[in-house]
Amino acid sequence: MSYIYNEVIAKRIKVKETMEGVIFLHKIEDGTSDNSYGIEIAKLAGFPVEIVDRAREVLEQLSDRVDLENKLKKKLKH
Repeated sequence: MSYIYNEVIAKRIKVKETMEGVIFLHKIEDGTSDNSYGIEIAKLAGFPVEIVDRAREVLEQLSDRVDLENKLKKKLKH
């Protein structure tokens, strides 16, 4: 949005990704993030494990689909 509207400033929370999950470092930085941490926030907020696990399944399926679509687009360009 910041590239469309001059009044909008992009900010992100600094994180450290580990094998166990994400650690939010309580530092705000300029810029955008390449990742979304909604599932991690739901886990920290105390959402039931079943919901968090299902969200991870759906995210994986969507990621697989996007990866496949990107590969197909790449092949069609050549």
